[in-house]
Amino acid sequence: VRTGLRDRMKHASPNSAHAEAFAAGALHVRLGGPVRYADGLREKPWLGREFPDPGPEQVHVAVRLIRAAAWVSMAVSLVVLWKMGPLPAG
Repeated sequence: VRTGLRDRMKHASPNSAHAEAFAAGALHVRLGGPVRYADGLREKPWLGREFPDPGPEQVHVAVRLIRAAAWVSMAVSLVVLWKMGPLPAG
């Protein structure tokens, strides 16, 4: 959480930076940094700069985190729908 809170505003796109910064912290990897485009290299800030570069293991951990988040989201949605009761007919 510390990395996400610290780095979430460092990206030109604040929407993607929030998720990317929290992912960097959760996975203990650094993300972002310089990016090569057709017109050359652009310097961009590192998110989670104190961590190492990601490797294949972090991809597997990221997939597990995404799956867990999807299951939690689905469970919360089902509970909310159940608590709301039947929707009025049309």
